[in-house]
Amino acid sequence: MSSRTLGTVLVLGSFAGVLALSSASGGCSDDEAPAATDAGADRAPDVNRAPPAADDAATPKSCRKACEEAHPTAIAKDEAIDTCWETFCSDPCIEELPIDGGIVADGAAPDGGTCSAPVLTTSLDCDQCTNTSCCASWDGCFEDTECAALNACYQECDD
Repeated sequence: MSSRTLGTVLVLGSFAGVLALSSASGGCSDDEAPAATDAGADRAPDVNRAPPAADDAATPKSCRKACEEAHPTAIAKDEAIDTCWETFCSDPCIEELPIDGGIVADGAAPDGGTCSAPVLTTSLDCDQCTNTSCCASWDGCFEDTECAALNACYQECDD
């Protein structure tokens, strides 16, 4: 056998021996093989993977907000009722406290009449105060189809 052939056989033989030793020991290290673990527990997140979408990325709309978005032209007319109630009917309509004999606390009744649109609120005292003090804003809203629809939408809300 020539020295060149002998050298090739020795190199190939030693390479085969290293491969056999390497596969028998499980790698280049003399350390024990690591115990089986949950692959996801200690794994760093993949750099190329998009982050999971946040469940609460945006605050969900309240029912009332959805109603306002559906009927944007009615908001000012609806707020006019609240403004009147804050001014003349705070106790029965805002605070929902009974008032003495249906008399408006401030004593002033700017409308002094009965509303054209039926008044149905949270209480009889609020109904009466609305009829005597807030008919202009009440009728302005409830005789308008968009404002009536906004209030009907509000009535369906739980929040």
